[in-house]
Order: sequence, then C-alpha cells, then structure tokens
Amino acid sequence: MKYIVFLSLLLLGNFLTAQVSFVRSVEPEESSQHKFKVDFSFSSGLSIPLGKFKLLTAESNDRSAAGIGGFAQLYTSFRPISRSPWRLGLTIGYMHQPFQAKASAKSFDLPYLNASSWNSYYCLLGLGYSSRGLFLYGIKADFGIMAYHGGDITSGKINNTTLHIRKWKYGLKAVAAVHLQLNLGARINKQLSIFATVSTFYAAALRRGALSTSNHPNNGQQYSRNINPNNEKTVQIENQTTIFVLNCGFGCHYRFFKQKESLHYSINIDENL
Repeated sequence: MKYIVFLSLLLLGNFLTAQVSFVRSVEPEESSQHKFKVDFSFSSGLSIPLGKFKLLTAESNDRSAAGIGGFAQLYTSFRPISRSPWRLGLTIGYMHQPFQAKASAKSFDLPYLNASSWNSYYCLLGLGYSSRGLFLYGIKADFGIMAYHGGDITSGKINNTTLHIRKWKYGLKAVAAVHLQLNLGARINKQLSIFATVSTFYAAALRRGALSTSNHPNNGQQYSRNINPNNEKTVQIENQTTIFVLNCGFGCHYRFFKQKESLHYSINIDENL
C-alpha cells in the first residue's frame, strides 16, 4: 500500500512540475500579476487646411479662409489584451491656423478687412495598431470632441460716400471630430522611438453668432479696427463651419517599461474556498 501511495505522489509531483514548466514557457515574464503599462508620445508640425476651410471669404460662412498653421498633441495608450498589437489611447492637442485677411480683402476688393485666427482644442479616444520591430509603423483612428473659435470678421465696403461696416462675432463652439493618423519611425532603444506622422482631422457643425452692420461717412482716411458705430444694427446668424486639415510633423514615443507587454491574471483557489 505504501508503495502505491509513494508512486502516486511521485506521479503527481512529475505532473505539477510539467505544468509549471509549461506555464513558464507560455508566460516568459517574471510576474503573475496584472500588468498595466502605458506609453506616451508627443508630436508637432504643420497644420494644412483643406477644402472649404482654406477658401477665401469676405463673410463668415463655410469658406473659412484658414492659412497654414501648426499643431501639437500628446498621446497616451495602453494594451488591453495580452500580446495584441492594438492599443487603446487618449489624445489631447491644439491646432492654430491664421485667417487670410489680406488675401481675402484683395480678392473681394475691400478697403478694410480684419479677422481672428482659428484655434482648435481637441480630446479624443481611439484604437491604434503599432508594430514591434526596429523600424516601427502605426495607424490609429480616434473620435472625440473639438472646441474651436475663430473667423470673427470686421470688413468695410464703400458705396458712393458711405462706408458700410459689417462684423461677424462668434463664441467657442464644441463639435464631434474624427481623426486618422499614420506613423513611420525607428526605435532608438527599448523605450524611446522617433517617428514622422501624417494625420487628417474633420469636424463640421452649425455655429451661432451675431452680425452687426453700421454706416460711416467715407472721408478717404485710413480705417482702423476701432470704428465708432453709427446706426449699428445687430442680428443673430447661423453659419456652417467645417474644420478639415492635414497635419504633418515629427514626434517621439516613450514607454515606461522594457519588457514585452503582457496581461497576467492569477487565481488562488485556497483563498476562495
């Protein structure tokens, strides 16, 4: 009987040893606890307006007369599934495009036109794919909120002896935005990488504002921003505005770990009994 018990214990020990070896071969990392590993990347560069966003305008409508500007954004992400190349991430950023005031005034033969630049702030959530080799590439798609303001125009137009002044004034507008991005780069070491990035942004919505009109005598003098109103009238307006840009730049990526990422879960049967 004792030989049977001894043989049974020996077989059980061999079985448990084989299981431990198998687990170690499948999970090469040293820890059996859940690993939550994040990384960060920062990128900056040119922001090029596209479509109606770049078209010249003498009024504040869907032709927004945006010029080439710049962007800066910070991205942080983590891998929710063990050994998956897909990452969940959060992007926050800022874009600036100057208003093409001089070009608009010349195009529409206006004696005076001034306008505020376009400024956009965004916060996005998305899913991205990234390679793991020495030369890296990645793509990601994001969806979130963009808050923007700009295109507040003051323009003047001469009719006989009268100067007609029009002012379009808007507040901050929050809209839904879609972002697509492609990265190409190389790893400097296990934690630091550099990359070139190309992305597109799209957001469109109606925004409300006020249009003020006033008349002034045309005395042939130089016009300034602060023109005293005369018989000024104000009405509420609503215009379509489309933010559509191509962002091109460079960035760096840093992760706070050296080992390959993995998620581990352990169950202690004795503690649950």
